[in-house]
Amino acid sequence: MQSIKYHTHKEREKVLQKLVPIIQKQLGDNLIALAVGGSFARDADIDYSDIELVAFTRKSLDNDWEIRKIEDGMLIVVVADTKENYIKKYLDISDIWYASGAEKLSPIINAELINEINSFKPENIEAKCMKQIDKNWFNFQEITAKALNMIRENNREGFSLVFPQMIKELVIILAYLNQTPFVTLGSYISQAKNFKIKPHGFDQLIHIAINGQYKNFSVIEEKIKEVFTDLELLLQEKD
Repeated sequence: MQSIKYHTHKEREKVLQKLVPIIQKQLGDNLIALAVGGSFARDADIDYSDIELVAFTRKSLDNDWEIRKIEDGMLIVVVADTKENYIKKYLDISDIWYASGAEKLSPIINAELINEINSFKPENIEAKCMKQIDKNWFNFQEITAKALNMIRENNREGFSLVFPQMIKELVIILAYLNQTPFVTLGSYISQAKNFKIKPHGFDQLIHIAINGQYKNFSVIEEKIKEVFTDLELLLQEKD
């Protein structure tokens, strides 16, 4: 185990320079492109940011090839995939698109291919997003029911764990409803607050979540029910 350490952008660049030949050696002729993603690609990495790389291969690897290591207190992850699989999983409207659809890769090897991937635009966005909402609704219904049960039981310890999970499931649904993926994990709330389509009571519920104001359970229960009910109505209008 290593302590978590902060690094500069320049220090991450040096780590990348050491990683490239290692990746090239392990993947050989199967490697056709290499890119870095995440905050480094956006030039937004800060003290404790990690490094995320995608190695594009001609053929899918039989085993789950991956490099996952901690270098001087910094997490480094390298995954391998074909162009087609990467687009289908991360850039088309998939079950993780809400978190990956805004990703832009910065090329290291084969800029032409990386730029082609970055230019991908999903088709039939609304229909695909509604399909994902249908899938996610079960999770949202389940966690909302748990939050309401915690309130009825006056279980503040349990509510402090369940409520943030409920908020996450809620904003995921709103990302699909607004056909807008999140840029970073840290932007889930700020982006969701600016969505055009959101249920009545959402801003007040988010205010409660941000400030951790769990004292007045009757008010929280009222807002949860208001948001849930109005979100159902918004989705019915889409049908």
